[in-house]
Amino acid sequence: MFRKTAIKINKELCTGCGICTRKCRRNVLQLVCSEGKISAWCARPSQCSGCGKCVLVCTERAISLTERATHQLSTQE
Repeated sequence: MFRKTAIKINKELCTGCGICTRKCRRNVLQLVCSEGKISAWCARPSQCSGCGKCVLVCTERAISLTERATHQLSTQE
């Protein structure tokens, strides 16, 4: 088992400004409209490198990085 970074976005705090989406080099984040509110969404979590740029640029502190456990596939013959 190894650890992989996951992006967590607090929808209550996110204002939908889009700064995080522009700073992400891997285009992991996108803006979506849900229930009449625009907010950031992690569209491609497996592509996140865990660099933390989205966290640093979020003026509302709506984004955090967490670790999630993933299982490594074994190739037994």
